[in-house]
Amino acid sequence: MSFDLAIELSEKQRSKLKKAFETVAHGEEKLAGADLEALITSLFKDNVAPERVASVVSAAGDGVTASQFVLHMQQLLGSSTFWGLLNTGVRGDLKLEAIHSQRRRALAHRGLEFNVMVVGRSGLGKSSFLNTLYQALVSRSKCSPTTYEPVPSTTEVHKVTHVIKEGDVQLKLGLIDTPGFGDLVDNSGCHEVLVSYINARYQTHMDVEMDSHRDMQNLADNRVHACLYFIEPTGHRLSQLDIQCLKALHDKVNVIPVIARCDTLTNEEKLAFKERVKEDLDCFKIQTFSGDGHGDEEGDEVLDTPYAVVAANFAQKDEQSGAVARGRMTRCGFVDLEDARHSDFARLRRLLIETHCQQLIDTTHYDKYEKYRVSQMDASVAFATQEDGPDEDDATVIKRYSRLDLLEAQQGGHESDA
Repeated sequence: MSFDLAIELSEKQRSKLKKAFETVAHGEEKLAGADLEALITSLFKDNVAPERVASVVSAAGDGVTASQFVLHMQQLLGSSTFWGLLNTGVRGDLKLEAIHSQRRRALAHRGLEFNVMVVGRSGLGKSSFLNTLYQALVSRSKCSPTTYEPVPSTTEVHKVTHVIKEGDVQLKLGLIDTPGFGDLVDNSGCHEVLVSYINARYQTHMDVEMDSHRDMQNLADNRVHACLYFIEPTGHRLSQLDIQCLKALHDKVNVIPVIARCDTLTNEEKLAFKERVKEDLDCFKIQTFSGDGHGDEEGDEVLDTPYAVVAANFAQKDEQSGAVARGRMTRCGFVDLEDARHSDFARLRRLLIETHCQQLIDTTHYDKYEKYRVSQMDASVAFATQEDGPDEDDATVIKRYSRLDLLEAQQGGHESDA
């Protein structure tokens, strides 16, 4: 094979290719034939022409080792358009670094919209955590005109919006609280309010997109980008309420499980509880936010869920250095929330602000919202086809039947069933 492009793979990319080879090889030293072709197809999908794949399999003969496989892939990438793996050197200076400054200027002018939903029982420190995270009084309870708020009789959804500015970047932060969640005698349906709220935000965004006179440039993004689900530090396993709610939410929003008030657990209890929570998440196939798999090593490091955190209610100043440490004062001493031995607060803060804030927004738009949009369009087409028959094309159907028509028909069907 001869290729015009010279491809350079990083050590991280080489290790990923070797790991993929070892997974398919199942301990065998060499890989050939259909297994090799299946591996290449799974890695590149439709980004490489079939004849190129066939030529690699043919050249492999009796089989290739892991090192030879990496070499073949390095050559094969010369004919690929696979984004993120094709590294082509340039002659001269293109000033590509200037793109970063352009994006920064656009971000400073437009600002960044980020909406976080906090879910969990009362008394788990959700408000204190948010105030500590953004170093301001941003929680709903701190913005309330009264100091006392009675427990709601049903699960409610309250949103508070703040504009936080640091340097030339401003963040429009939407904090969505859920008072009454898990505090009732019967909590079997409390997650339905949360799902309805998330779907309503998606539907509003979709209605604007489908409007013929839409103004996308000035469209406010009110979709929920992250859901911090606070878990009670029982030291046992996820409760039935936790499992029911997480299963309802994980397809709708980026779920980030958080073990609250971890200072009530010893280090051994905390680690054991984390493992049990991971086992429950895997057992019930609950997907938590895991990034896109293309972050740097530091970014990937913060994705180890769940996070065990402790919020600050005390600031301690070092007389010698003058540094201020935030944490929680207990009878046993001071718990420094920045200390990784005490809390995962620093990792969670890096995830939400420093490393994965934009990924959370992109995942919401390209994955969660896209799934909702497709499901709604399919439901509209299916409803219209049932009414008019299969002869009418989809474009005409979508024009004739709006989302409102579908909802009215569904409501009418429920009333007739009752």
